[in-house]
Amino acid sequence: MRTKQSVINIIVSCTSYLILMLCTFITRGVFSRVLGLDYAGVESTFLNLVSMLAIVELGLGTGIIYKLYKPIADGDNRKIGMLLRFYKQSYLLIAAIVFALGVVAAFIAPQLVHDEQFPKAELAVYFMFYVLDVLASYLYAHKRAMLTADQRNFLNSFAHMIAQVTACILQVAVLLLFQSMFLYLVVKVAGRLLENLIISRAYQKRYPHIEYRRADRLEPTEKKDLFSNIKALLMHRIASFSLQSTSSVIIMYFQNSVSAGIYGNYTLITNALINLSNQLYNGIIASFGNLIATESKDKTQRNFNALYLLNYLIFSFFSISLFNLSRPFMELWIGKDAVFSNWVVLLITVYLYLMGMRQSVFMARSSAGLYRQDRWFAIGEAVINLVLSLIFIQFWGVIGIVAANIISLLAVP
Repeated sequence: MRTKQSVINIIVSCTSYLILMLCTFITRGVFSRVLGLDYAGVESTFLNLVSMLAIVELGLGTGIIYKLYKPIADGDNRKIGMLLRFYKQSYLLIAAIVFALGVVAAFIAPQLVHDEQFPKAELAVYFMFYVLDVLASYLYAHKRAMLTADQRNFLNSFAHMIAQVTACILQVAVLLLFQSMFLYLVVKVAGRLLENLIISRAYQKRYPHIEYRRADRLEPTEKKDLFSNIKALLMHRIASFSLQSTSSVIIMYFQNSVSAGIYGNYTLITNALINLSNQLYNGIIASFGNLIATESKDKTQRNFNALYLLNYLIFSFFSISLFNLSRPFMELWIGKDAVFSNWVVLLITVYLYLMGMRQSVFMARSSAGLYRQDRWFAIGEAVINLVLSLIFIQFWGVIGIVAANIISLLAVP
């Protein structure tokens, strides 16, 4: 049963992600050509700033999903209801905090954009749309978690694909007809709301017997264990943000929006490749968690070794392809003015390989809920990356930023 569910999850997740990746590249290409690389730089920076606000989420989703594996395997609906109630109430609190921080950040974010063509009030409105998109993703997070833990992540993938393909078509139409970033962002938020409606319906159809609204509260000891993991996850999220999201912000501030826009295009490619591999591991993670809960350590180790070898094969192929094909692809996709030198591309390729080789390890760690053991290593990575980025950009520009990312990836682990 585990193998069957994993195969279904992987096929649906990978297929939907490939379709969405194509839609993303089409939308980004149209966006950059219609509105310009300046706007692309603004979008990359704002997306990264909003991901910083999302640190408030504390990794709660990952931290609680592994707690659902055993009660689902045991058919303990009462315990499932307790966990889902805790999950929903926590996300309501997180949404309120993120909204408040988003309002404050809306006054600060425009100051990072030095180009005078952008009115500050207009930038603040754009930024709030990115905040609203994040808030919309929190609405039914508890229902997404249940589908994931029950080895039905393919339903989440299907809902995401339907909503985002619809949004992509409408966003391209809006850009071509109206050249409006405002309408582009309205469609973005509407797509997220459509996804929520599809997920809610899928949940209600499959779990009408699980009552979480009036479920008992979690035991204090269980809350303590959860919060202990969540605190460790916060450290990992800070490190992840530092490695993946601060670069565009620093480039925008110390250089210009065009450089940030070009860097954002390359980041879109690397993130797309990493996220594509994530679809594979997201399809496996619930089954691997079930394996940990029900099988021997030796069998779990053998399965992990096979996945680690697969990880190596995937990212060897991705890295070689990125280095050889990124220049002609960029020229075709965005234009000849949006291409980095071979040295920058080489460093971006090394960064992709190092980040990619962590995917199977992260999958196993998430399945087992092991976040506390290496939490201080994650903070060490974040500090090294931020300090080196701020120093290196003064001397080597974008090359310095990517070099700082690579050094921080190698120095601590």
